[in-house]
Amino acid sequence: MENQANIYRQKKQRNIRNEKMKNLIKLFGILIILLVFAIYLKQSRERIPQKALIPKFDTQKASGIEIKTKNTDLELVKKDDTWMVEKPVQAKADINAVNELLDKLKAVNIGEVITDDKSKYHDYEVTEESGTVMTVSFKDKKPISIIFGKQGSSYQSIFLRYSDKKQVYLSFGMEKYILEKELKLWRDRQILKFKNDDIVSVAFQKKDGFEVIKSSEQWLINTGKKQHGAESIKVIEILNQLNNLIADDFYTVDSTTAIRITGLNEPVLKVIIKFNNNEEKEILFGKKDSQSRVYVSYKDMDPIYLIYEYTFTAINKKYSELTKQQEKK
Repeated sequence: MENQANIYRQKKQRNIRNEKMKNLIKLFGILIILLVFAIYLKQSRERIPQKALIPKFDTQKASGIEIKTKNTDLELVKKDDTWMVEKPVQAKADINAVNELLDKLKAVNIGEVITDDKSKYHDYEVTEESGTVMTVSFKDKKPISIIFGKQGSSYQSIFLRYSDKKQVYLSFGMEKYILEKELKLWRDRQILKFKNDDIVSVAFQKKDGFEVIKSSEQWLINTGKKQHGAESIKVIEILNQLNNLIADDFYTVDSTTAIRITGLNEPVLKVIIKFNNNEEKEILFGKKDSQSRVYVSYKDMDPIYLIYEYTFTAINKKYSELTKQQEKK
């Protein structure tokens, strides 16, 4: 009896294992079919002819760009070969940001028509209320207006619609982050740009003010009373901070009271740089804002920049920190 019971249990276990194996084989087969179908679908889409979003797009002939969203109303205009921000403020544009956008627009291709049913526009975020409306103006042809909507399955695919057409397309080549940039990233944030070899002197006007003078291949510190040899490496470190000084943000001044808030009317530090072509630049460093960023501007106070505190600390050195060790003794 016991042997028969064991035989029965073993047979039952074999049947269970066989059933599990059959189920696994079925599941594996279904997965294979789904994978083949997905590959076929992808290849079918890839075989659909793609065309340029903006046919025969010459980026040099673009004369204006408008970008509108719920929170953004940006206008870029090309004036005498220089790109400017026209709205919401008037300022010089970041040429690298503009060129990146134009190059992306030129590279964007549109593939299959997803739908032309207006009731589905919200699903793809291609309405003027839900999408990003971009209008590109040209010197030699009519403007083109496009509504960029929801991101597709990849980071470089976006659903879009021409503003004057019904069809919703899946496009390839544009990233959402470019369309969603903050205003400050469209503005030119370069405060200073120069070559160290072109500098004759740098004056640091403050409580313990001093001037760094270039003599032949040496740097000297002039305190007004006497000159000291300067640590060239430390001077160059300061110059490297200055010669590619980039703003984190901008401060909008709407009154003379606002200028007092920045402290630029009584700067903590004034840097005067003289160059070998007789050019001179005077930069003012003021107080810190609520995020510990330092206000910076030229003497005309337009624009007023904000830089990180650590950048200012790297520039605002005492003369004792730059004096050669042997001369401190």
